[in-house]
Amino acid sequence: SGVVAPFLVSDEELEPVRTRQQYTNKPLIAPELRVVSYNILADCYSNTDMAFTQLYPYCPKKFLNGFYRRALTLRELRGYNADILCLQEVGRTTYWQYLS
Repeated sequence: SGVVAPFLVSDEELEPVRTRQQYTNKPLIAPELRVVSYNILADCYSNTDMAFTQLYPYCPKKFLNGFYRRALTLRELRGYNADILCLQEVGRTTYWQYLS
């Protein structure tokens, strides 16, 4: 298991990431190019009562927590070895504090 922000992440929680990354564990050599598109779920959609009760009622609150998701997302994105990375739902705070 690994520590992500103040959260303990189990091997079981990391398994989907590891499975996806087995196909992208090495950078490509030109002229090949890897493009990754990823929706990081903006905090304004995940940290609200509406998110907990209507949008994602099936999802444990731990997984909607921005600190938990950002740490895992950064770890996952690094493992894709992308040449071009397209992100959706990136708020200003997330961009300036974690991605710039």
